[in-house]
Amino acid sequence: MTNKGALILVCRSDQLEHFSWFARRLHDQLSAEGQTNITIIEVTSSAQLHDALLVCPAAHDVADIHIFSEFEDDRLWVDQNAQEYFKPESIPDSKAAAGATFAIASYSPAATCKVWFWADRQNAQMSGPGFEILKSFEACFGHRFSFSPIGQLKQRRPKPAIDQEKGLGPSTVQVDARTPANDQPREARATVNLSLRQCAAALVGIGLIYSFVIDTDLNYEGSFDEVVDYQDTSYDIDKITADMIDKGGEMSEHVWIYDRKKWAYEWFLADEWLDAADRELSAAEETPGRGRWPVIYNQLLEKNQDRLTSVARSLKRAADKYGYDRYELASLTLAFVQHIPYKIPRNELGLMTPPTTLSKRWGDCDTKSLLYVLVMQQLGFDVSLFISDRYRHAMAGVNINAVGTSMGHRGRQYYFAETTTPGHRIGQLKTGNGNTASWSLIPLTNSVSTGI
Repeated sequence: MTNKGALILVCRSDQLEHFSWFARRLHDQLSAEGQTNITIIEVTSSAQLHDALLVCPAAHDVADIHIFSEFEDDRLWVDQNAQEYFKPESIPDSKAAAGATFAIASYSPAATCKVWFWADRQNAQMSGPGFEILKSFEACFGHRFSFSPIGQLKQRRPKPAIDQEKGLGPSTVQVDARTPANDQPREARATVNLSLRQCAAALVGIGLIYSFVIDTDLNYEGSFDEVVDYQDTSYDIDKITADMIDKGGEMSEHVWIYDRKKWAYEWFLADEWLDAADRELSAAEETPGRGRWPVIYNQLLEKNQDRLTSVARSLKRAADKYGYDRYELASLTLAFVQHIPYKIPRNELGLMTPPTTLSKRWGDCDTKSLLYVLVMQQLGFDVSLFISDRYRHAMAGVNINAVGTSMGHRGRQYYFAETTTPGHRIGQLKTGNGNTASWSLIPLTNSVSTGI
């Protein structure tokens, strides 16, 4: 467990009262997980948010950055009334302003930033921050970014507090509710230290107000009315490991939102799979030639095609239970993969195998797309991969009755499936404004055996 600090940046939102309830809820969870240094800052301008992401404004080392913001019209809004927003073209190319504003501490190496976004429109569940925004943020600020609907935080099950178990002191949060403009002295900041007990009391009050006032009026993107639980049983594990000498393994827990339901699933991953995956990835690195990617992708799918049968089987059972058709089953599977945080693997290929992705619970575009197409193949779908050198991006393709953007191959239409961010529906291509000219389709040649 790390004790590195966390920074929570709260943008303005008239509807959600500056996201205060969510910021406090996140603080409560971080504290329960043993976090001892947390700073909450209310952001009042896009320039302030820009500077804060370049140079840490907290008086302690920060490894985790969280931003609460509304998302609409491909923009992260800092304050809609003041027309303050972030979008790729609004981010300055120069980092010259980085040295002067908040330089009272530094970000820890490999700091990551999670954007908790709220999309306030009728079809919010159909869209979210796109891959271009994510990559522009990473290029400008040097942090790893991921986007999650704010509904994932709502009613999230808190982990038990462990401060006493670990012998940690009381957790504190620094709340800077009136961060000054750039020309104001640092001493002018109004900073209040609250104990965890005080913060918990505040959470109760805010939570009651939220439950009886806000929640009755707003339909939250990603909120849910039902929790769907699943866990591989000892019977499943015995069946999976029947022919293995080493029957050890781990349980991989994944949570996502789909169809106003929170899906909390745990799947067993055998150590034998994960060890083999490491060897197979190393072997793939030796694949020669400029056009090696189709070969690598198909080889990894071939090696792993029988290792995630329990994942596909559990999703199929759920689809049958709720009466989902084929499109809804494909969308449920896509939502599961989309909610896996985005992060680029640090190896020669910048890639991981599907079992490793499940184990680590993160991945980048082609890593997550491989996971999606593998599970979809187990479910009996005809799928493909898309890659683009221009956008340095990868997606999955699904041959299904859908609407939106697709590409043809041998008489079949494969609809684009964005796996990097939650909310994108099958057929929705936002990268490159929906232009397919810079995309190539990779047909999959592995021997598919559904096993479900």
